[in-house]
Amino acid sequence: MGCAGGGRRSRRYGDQPGANPGCSCAQAAATLDYPQAGTKEIFLCPAVRLYQTLEAEGQDTKLDVYEGTWHIFQQTQIPETEVAVGKSAAFINKHLASR
Repeated sequence: MGCAGGGRRSRRYGDQPGANPGCSCAQAAATLDYPQAGTKEIFLCPAVRLYQTLEAEGQDTKLDVYEGTWHIFQQTQIPETEVAVGKSAAFINKHLASR
C-alpha cells in the first residue's frame, strides 16, 4: 500500500496516482481518521502528513503523538496504551452517535 508515498505514483498501481485507495493516504482514510503515533514510531512522518492532508481537506481528524513510544504501542501494556485507546474510543463513539 502507498501511505508512505504520500500520494505519489505507485509501482503497484502504475500511472493511476490517487485512483486507488492504496495510492493515497487521504483517499484510504475516507472521512474519518485519527492517527496516533509515537516519537520513536517508524511511521511518524507519514502519520503527520496524513493528519495535515485530512485537516487541509476539512475532515474531522486528530493527531496524537506519544513521547517515547513505538509503532503499534497500543498493543502493549504501558500507561500510554490506556490513554490512546480511550481517546480512540471517544473519537469513534462521537462519530457513531452523529450518524
